[in-house]
Amino acid sequence: MDPKLVDLLASIGELLANLSDLSADQLANLAELVSQALDALSSAPATDAVIASANTVADAAEQVGAERARREGLVASASDLVGRARGALRRPTPVPISQVVASAAGRRDPERERPTEGGTGALVASLTAGGDPNSQVHGVDHLAELFDAQHRAARSMKPGSDGERVIVASSRWEYPADRDLRHARNDPQKASDLVEAAVQPIVASGGICRPVAVDFAIPTWGTADRPIRDSLPSFQATRGGLHFVAPVAFDMSVYGAGISIWTNANDVTPGGASTGAGGVGTGPTTKPALEITCGTEMEVLVEAIPQILNVGNMRARFNPEVLTQALTYLDMAHSVTAEVELLRQMRAFAKHVSGTQKFGIARDVLTQLDLITAYFRDRYRLPDTTMLRVVLKRWVKGAIRADIAKAAFPYEGGDAYNSLSVPDAQIDDWFAVRNVVATWALDDDTASQNFGAQGAGTASVPVALNGWPATTRMLIYPEGTFQFLDGGQLDLGVVRDSTLNAVNKFQVFAETFEAVAPRGFEALDFTAAFVSNGASAGTVAPS
Repeated sequence: MDPKLVDLLASIGELLANLSDLSADQLANLAELVSQALDALSSAPATDAVIASANTVADAAEQVGAERARREGLVASASDLVGRARGALRRPTPVPISQVVASAAGRRDPERERPTEGGTGALVASLTAGGDPNSQVHGVDHLAELFDAQHRAARSMKPGSDGERVIVASSRWEYPADRDLRHARNDPQKASDLVEAAVQPIVASGGICRPVAVDFAIPTWGTADRPIRDSLPSFQATRGGLHFVAPVAFDMSVYGAGISIWTNANDVTPGGASTGAGGVGTGPTTKPALEITCGTEMEVLVEAIPQILNVGNMRARFNPEVLTQALTYLDMAHSVTAEVELLRQMRAFAKHVSGTQKFGIARDVLTQLDLITAYFRDRYRLPDTTMLRVVLKRWVKGAIRADIAKAAFPYEGGDAYNSLSVPDAQIDDWFAVRNVVATWALDDDTASQNFGAQGAGTASVPVALNGWPATTRMLIYPEGTFQFLDGGQLDLGVVRDSTLNAVNKFQVFAETFEAVAPRGFEALDFTAAFVSNGASAGTVAPS
């Protein structure tokens, strides 16, 4: 074993042998030696001697900790005693009624020293060491030394001594004459007057005393989710945008020019009389062909949507909950702005159409979707398996559920009971059977599409509860019509510069770069004033 480590262990052993008699500096030195030994042993090879020494040093560490705790306990006890003594200097200890009776009867109280007679004055208290009235205690440290000395003396007592009382310090209180009834032992009236003057009336009080607990937490509600963006196929716009050829929808009047019927008669005599599907006529002289031309080029550039927050250093340091709330709501505000901007770009590409309310919103939405999906499939020869997407405000789902609950007849496959608890999955399924996927948007820039602020009213004059928004707006298009251009995000985090430092502030900065590219041929922006009233063909005349 390392000779230096051996010497270190020897020094620890010598100090441990006199642990209780060590001075504060010696105890601190022992703790430092133990720490050095532990560091040395941790890097030494794991031999039997090293392991045994490690156990010895660990025991020494526990003994040092116990000795420190013992001494701290002595100081705490001394501090408590001094505190109680100082408290007695400020106000007298209540006198037991037995002592009052003894004083009035002229009997001596052996536990109290007779105070100076005559006159009035303040209560006098003193704290002396042991039983010596001339040895004053000077502070907590002095009293702790007295405790330690008496503790050592008690440890050296012979075995068998039991119950011996050791005086560490004594306290004395001297009352003024107007607070001691022994001065009126022969004068009952004087004794009565002294008691009446000394006893203060007890006044009942109530209520909660301050300070009460403080809750610094600031709750936040809401989400920064972006369902519109998440529903779109994404393209990474690393160059800040996208350049592409605009797609063209199928049009028979255009592409039919390259299609003809060439009969046998026409083949014998090109341009002569022929009988085709349309009857007798003149066939083509040559087979027609369609000449293609270059398509229209389009370019879409991303937009920056920044979110910036200036924060005072002191506010951020001492009110972090305010900063957390502001950042949470700033994220939500960014999501609202970005989602509405995507929706604006998508609607700018769409054709704007409207519908008429006939039944309740559940039936009107689904039947209008039947009409629109039939239009897309018929007009552009889309297969039945082609999925269409509809973007609706999220509240429409609740309006559909309420509409079904109001209906006189349960929905197909349901009964009168579960018509009151239509699950989200069932509503989504009504769209899915039409090969339509719903995006339940959280945001819209159309005022009539959003719930307004609820009026307050009073308990005696309440105001009417807000109804469902007046307008139902649906954006319908074949999947893939729109593409999300993702230019990434610039997140600088905390920004500090000389201008902000001059006003003791910093800035939190981030921004996204994004846009929508129309890669399809058509979308419909449908608007109607649907209502949630439970109406159906069984309750309303069909039209």
